[in-house]
Amino acid sequence: MCPLLVGLSGPACSGKSTLARRLGSWPGWVAVEEVAQEVFREGFARYGTLDDLRRDPDGYLGFQLAYLWHHLEREDEALATGMNVVTDRTVFDCLMYSRLYLPEGHLRIFEEAFRRAPVRYDLIVLCAPVPPREDGFRAVADLRDPAGQLDELAGILSGCWKGEILLLPSLPVEQREAAVLNALSGLRGRGGRRGSNP
Repeated sequence: MCPLLVGLSGPACSGKSTLARRLGSWPGWVAVEEVAQEVFREGFARYGTLDDLRRDPDGYLGFQLAYLWHHLEREDEALATGMNVVTDRTVFDCLMYSRLYLPEGHLRIFEEAFRRAPVRYDLIVLCAPVPPREDGFRAVADLRDPAGQLDELAGILSGCWKGEILLLPSLPVEQREAAVLNALSGLRGRGGRRGSNP
C-alpha cells in the first residue's frame, strides 16, 4: 500500500505547524516542516524581512520558485521512507502567496512552473485562522488579513484541485487531530484517492 500524503494548508497563524507536529508523532507517520524560513535564510536573507523581499518582484519570484521546488523535494524524501507523510503547507500555499503578491508578468512565470509540479496529496486539510502571534518571520500583511488568505486558498483549491479537502475551523488542536483521523478513516474506507494538479 502506498503511503498517504496529507497536506496542511491555510493562512499564516492557522495552527498548521502545531497540527503537523501532532500528526507527525503518530506511529507510522512523519512530518515535513514548513521550509519558507529555511529557503529565506539560505538564499534571500539579504532582503532583511519577508516584507522587504516582496517589494522586489524578481526576488520574490525567485523565493517562491525556490520554496516550491524545495518543498516538493522534502515531500519526495519523506515519501521515500515508506511512512505516511503530513506536510506543514502545500504547494497551493505557494500559489496563493504568488497570486497575492506577484505582479502579472512574474505570476505567469510562477504559474507555468506550478503547472509542471507533481501534486499528489491524498487529503488537503484547510485550516482556518487561530489568534495570531508574531514570530519575527511572518510578513505584517499576512498577520493583518488571514481571513482573506483563507478565501484565496479556498478559491484556488476549488478551481484546480480534484482531491479530498477537509476544512478545519478554529478548534483546539486535539479536536482538529480527531477530525483529521476521522477524515483519513473515511478516505481509507473508500480505497483512497490521490488528487492531482490538472
